[in-house]
Amino acid sequence: MQHFTAMNDAQSRLVDLMICIVCNQTMKAEKIWPDDGGGDLLQYRCKGCLRIEVVRLSHRAVSSP
Repeated sequence: MQHFTAMNDAQSRLVDLMICIVCNQTMKAEKIWPDDGGGDLLQYRCKGCLRIEVVRLSHRAVSSP
């Protein structure tokens, strides 16, 4: 039987790895707010071209033993 521990994906280093599709620079996470579906919306901004991207972060369900 598999047991899953609770993780906060919003704290993951992968959240910091958003790359701008225009100028290929790493984008900085600027804002985070909850969405209606139980996840979070993250707003990123590129330092190079000032492009803004909004990404939905889905939280996976934790399985109980």
